[in-house]
This record gives sequence, structure tokens and C-alpha cells, in this order.
Amino acid sequence: MMMFSTNNILHCLLVGQSFFLVFHFNCKFKCNQKRLVWLSLATTLLVWYWWLPHAPLWAGFYLATLILMWVAQRYAKPIGHIWWCYLPFAVLFAAPFMIINYLSLRGIDVGWLWEVGSCLVLAGLLWMVHFGVKRQRAKTALLKSEARIDELTQLNNFRVFNEDLLTIYQQSQISGTPFALYTFDIDHFKGINDRYGHLMGNQVLEAVATRMEVVANHLGYPDVRCYRTGGEEFSLIIPQIVPSIKQAEKIAWRIHDELGALHFVSEAGQPFQITVSLGEDRSRSDDQNYLDVYNRADQYLYNSKRAGRNTVTINGQTLTQR
Repeated sequence: MMMFSTNNILHCLLVGQSFFLVFHFNCKFKCNQKRLVWLSLATTLLVWYWWLPHAPLWAGFYLATLILMWVAQRYAKPIGHIWWCYLPFAVLFAAPFMIINYLSLRGIDVGWLWEVGSCLVLAGLLWMVHFGVKRQRAKTALLKSEARIDELTQLNNFRVFNEDLLTIYQQSQISGTPFALYTFDIDHFKGINDRYGHLMGNQVLEAVATRMEVVANHLGYPDVRCYRTGGEEFSLIIPQIVPSIKQAEKIAWRIHDELGALHFVSEAGQPFQITVSLGEDRSRSDDQNYLDVYNRADQYLYNSKRAGRNTVTINGQTLTQR
């Protein structure tokens, strides 16, 4: 009886460890690591199936186990999403082990109910661990997203802007290809909040962010990135540009005009529009760090404000007409 109990324990541990490695632990690995874990486990199980006495059909059961291992690895997310898919699959996964073990022992009663029950309990515990880890990962992902995405406009925030600006600057220094930075803010935004209320002000910010992304997607450059970098201040980075003042002016006026074309209606039924002041510059070969281009573009934005707002400043030159 002691031998049979030990057999039960070892058998349950083998099933549980195999299921855990394939279904849970393997999900964290990269492709080559997954392949290594899968092959190592397949080899171990091959030895176990081959070693079993009185099991001439072991190859078929081994093949069934390999297929179930592949299914567990390939469809881990949908299977593990809900318990009533997870637990039946766990029982199905354990079935080849239990059947071949039963045949190997020639039907000797070694406490099969205990063994089946132990496998179910083990599957339930693994589900609890799986669900807890999944919930924790979801919370972590949400916290990371909230730390990087502006909640109101759903644009990347200043933290992401700072990281991206550094990365693009470093790439530009290596490739020698400049990038452009446009930064603007909404003119008299405080007056909008004071006159129409903060809820209306939030609607303005949301509309500006939405239109900004639409404009960015139609500029003809790949990987244009949009950010909310302050209260009413927004920025746009265009990597890998061909230096051209005319093209910079065209893009700046397009942003300016698209945002100026937005129409709003207050709760009191008063229609109004907005204007923006914009500054643009591109990276230079003599820049000392990644913030140089941002400082220039930000300074040019304030040049536009000092010139009366509702205009653009490109490469240090404020444009009063097109």
C-alpha cells in the first residue's frame, strides 16, 4: 500500500508539473525558450511512458499527451480565460496519464478516486494561481497605462514624450537624419474655462486631441507621434524628415487651420471656435542633448504668443502671412 500511495503522489505531481509548465510557466518565455521547455518536457515524458511496465500501447498515449501539450500552449489564453473551460481541459490533459497508469497497474486499486480527486484539487489550485496572476498583471498593465496615457485626451503624456524624444534624438544622432518637433497650445484657454466652464474646456481638449491625431495620420510621414505635454499644450514629433522650411510651414499651417476649424457650442447655446499658437524646429547636428530642440520649439511657441497669438513660428521666424 505504501508503494501504491507513493505512486499516486508521484503521478499527481507529474501531471500537475507537466500542466503547469506547458500552460502557465511557458507563457512567460520567449519563443526559443518555449521550444526548449517543450522539448525538455516531451523528452521527460517519453522516458516515463516508455518506462511504464505492462503498457504496450504507451506510444499512442504519449502522442495524445503531446497533442494536448500543443493545444495547451497554443490556446492557453482562451482556455484559461474562464474556469469552466480551464478545469475540463485540465481533466482531459490528465486523462492519458491516468489511463496508461491504470493499464500499467493492470487495474489494481491504488485509490483511483483519491488520485482523480487530487488531480481536480490540483487543477483548481492552479486555476486560482492563474486567475490571481492574470488579475495582478491586468492591474499592473492598467497602472502602467495610466502612468503613460493622459486620461482625458488618451494621448501620450509628458513622461512618454520625454522618453520618445530622447530615443528619437539618439537615433537621429546615429543616422544623421533630423526630426521635427511641433508644439502648440490653445490661445486664451483659461478664458474658455472661465466663460464656458471646465466641462466645456475638457471637451475642447478632447476635440483638439482627436483632430490632432487625424492630422498626424494624414501628413504622409510614418510613425508621427502626438502628446499632451501640459494643461493646454500639445506636441507632435515627426521622425526622419527631409529638412525643408516650406514643408515645415505647410505642416504648421495645416495643424493651425485644422484646429481653428473646430466648432463648439456651450451649454448656453453660444457657438465659439479656438485658435492656437505654434512653434516648430528640427534637430540639429550641433545639439548638445535631446532637450535642445524642445527648448527651441517651446521658445518659438512663445514667440507666436508675443506676436499676438493665432500664428506660427518656424525655425525662429514668426509668420504673419502665408
